[in-house]
Amino acid sequence: MVITTVLNGRAGMPAFKDDINDADLAAILTYARTTWGNKGAAIKPTEVAAARAAARAEAKARGLQAH
Repeated sequence: MVITTVLNGRAGMPAFKDDINDADLAAILTYARTTWGNKGAAIKPTEVAAARAAARAEAKARGLQAH
């Protein structure tokens, strides 16, 4: 999902989870999904918040694993 990729980064792309708030990230991604001939649906700030919370929960769960 594009939200998760922007929040966490990927393949050398920086993570923006601590730099962009939910409303601004939703606006940026909506712009990219609806311009230049793209026909993607708008992204809501609540979707970004949900993706951010899921990423935090996943990171916390990984930190609790035994080695």
